Amino acid sequence: MPANLKNTNEVIKILPKDKVYILDQMHPELSQYSAIYQNFEKDIYNNLTEAIPLILKYSQIILHFSVSSQPLGMKKGFIEFCKVNSLEYKVISSLKDRVITKGELYVLPEDKNLLRVIKGMKR
Repeated sequence: MPANLKNTNEVIKILPKDKVYILDQMHPELSQYSAIYQNFEKDIYNNLTEAIPLILKYSQIILHFSVSSQPLGMKKGFIEFCKVNSLEYKVISSLKDRVITKGELYVLPEDKNLLRVIKGMKR
């Protein structure tokens, strides 16, 4: 799973190509390997589009995005969705010390951050 690591192809090039399978995220420099991965850019865009009637009830949509662990396509698809639909949006890297405000919609790719938002709402 190459995540957002740079030069992954240099590290695995000594392995036989027929024994390597790329999982989760694909990068162009790994195209010679077999892979099972998702198109995060397209998937977040399409899923948010399906939920647009619900999303429009909020004043701002916020993506909690960790560049070290989340696929870059997810951020790109999120921003494209917001721009196409003329939505106020923000991409944040941390929920620490964030004041949760009524009218904000959070997109949280990692479950562990859901608890932080719920606690923030209760405060």
